[in-house]
Amino acid sequence: MVDGSRYFFGLWLGCGYAAGFRGLRTLVVGAHHVCYACRVVECPTREQCSTSRQIRGIECPLYEGRGEYYRLENSNEIEIQSYIDKDAGYPAYSAFTHYMLGVRDGLSAEQREGFWNQVAFTNYLQHFRPDAETPEYKVNKALYNGAYEAFKEALDELEPELVMVWSKAVKECIQAHGDLRYVGLADMQSLSVYLFVKPGDGKTKHIRKIRYGYGLATPRHNAAWYRKLVREAFQPWVRIDEDMRRQLNNLAEALMELVDEGVAFAVEEFLCFEEDVTTSHKALLRDQLKRHINISQGVTPALAHIFNDENIGKYTVVKEPSKNDRTFANMMAAVESHLKIGRP
Repeated sequence: MVDGSRYFFGLWLGCGYAAGFRGLRTLVVGAHHVCYACRVVECPTREQCSTSRQIRGIECPLYEGRGEYYRLENSNEIEIQSYIDKDAGYPAYSAFTHYMLGVRDGLSAEQREGFWNQVAFTNYLQHFRPDAETPEYKVNKALYNGAYEAFKEALDELEPELVMVWSKAVKECIQAHGDLRYVGLADMQSLSVYLFVKPGDGKTKHIRKIRYGYGLATPRHNAAWYRKLVREAFQPWVRIDEDMRRQLNNLAEALMELVDEGVAFAVEEFLCFEEDVTTSHKALLRDQLKRHINISQGVTPALAHIFNDENIGKYTVVKEPSKNDRTFANMMAAVESHLKIGRP
């Protein structure tokens, strides 16, 4: 713990964090610490350790006589170092390390140390939980929101370019506060890992790298997923006969190519524009697509649904694209190849 900091548990900061893992400063975020010893022995400080208001200053009786290093505020470092040294008793660390290194079989201490020295780590809640169950965010908002300022302080201190969250509840809390941009769920079997980046940090080019490097472009986002997304967006506005189905399928194919061209990317339930797509680009794309979909109303709210952007109907062309505007060129190439319409 840093004196005066909002977070209680000291951050794990690998010696190679600044250089990053795969070139990105990466912060890994767990949900909370669990005192497993308290489940088998009676601990007089158990209740105090279970609230962020009382945990500061507590001397853990289980650490008595083990030296200055063994203190509650060092729990992040103690856990990770124990995992590195022994590779036992920490299934989440083990599964995550195997996934990040792409290794199926056992890991050596050198491999474990090599990975964790490239990242930072913290648990989100700043106190112990009495059991391993992580409560849901929607019915425990006060619990999670109360820890957000401590998390935000860690973000400001570390300035990560990629944040990997192990908990759905923590993910939902971070999304509710809006300081980070959610980019998707990693394709990992034994642990849910949700990825965030910092909006507007100049690392837009890394989003596609992250998306593919961590399996965010999962088989779920296939042609059938795009067709379903488009169909559900337009269903309230049109009668989907054969001609309309053909138009919507063509639009789905165009959207797939927009993703391939780096104009947008798919997250769990919708598409998002890349950060270098301007409001002028969005207005031009919207108007082109409105020309393609042969209905009198509903195109704008349908596109707002597809791109999760309620302002898409308000954008105007502030600046005409230049001949060297690669984003515009890629956008128009995707639209024209599937929708058979010319540029404005």
